[in-house]
Amino acid sequence: MLEAFRTVAGKSGAELPVFTAQLGAYTAPDAPDPQWSRMREIQRRIAHEEQVELIVTVDCPLSDEIHISSSGNVLVGERFADEAFLV
Repeated sequence: MLEAFRTVAGKSGAELPVFTAQLGAYTAPDAPDPQWSRMREIQRRIAHEEQVELIVTVDCPLSDEIHISSSGNVLVGERFADEAFLV
């Protein structure tokens, strides 16, 4: 999907940085999260591709069992900005 996105944009990996946010924590007490963890692992591996930056969110506070809180979203935004300045 990453290469398809870059092809549609007409750019190569070196020309088009991609920023993505990691799936956050999942804290439902009686629901297992094997697919959630699996997707986070896929995201971690994709971050090793050229010009792909993964913004970590697993440590952000939640507003419920799955959604990042307002203060957590501010933190995620700051992390995106920090990474963008490095590119």
